[in-house]
Amino acid sequence: MLLPKEITLFNQKIKIIKSRTLLSRTGMFGECDFNKHKIYIQQSTRKHKITEEQLSLTLDHEVLHMILYLSGYDKLMYDEIFINTVSGLLNQYINQRK
Repeated sequence: MLLPKEITLFNQKIKIIKSRTLLSRTGMFGECDFNKHKIYIQQSTRKHKITEEQLSLTLDHEVLHMILYLSGYDKLMYDEIFINTVSGLLNQYINQRK
């Protein structure tokens, strides 16, 4: 999956940063920096093979975090069960449309 360099949400530019160390540093495939409007996504390395499906799902997951942040849903933006459920279903729907 070719990751976009940036996306726009609510007229805000969100940079997508590819990382080769995120997983080893944080234990996560993706991470949002809400204040800087950046999303970090783990890329494949020799040690960590990341599938296209994992990249796609991780990006959708982090984008949903950012949408909730920009919408002011402070409690929901940290609810990982909600984020995993909704982003997983949206990812499935988007992939079915291709």
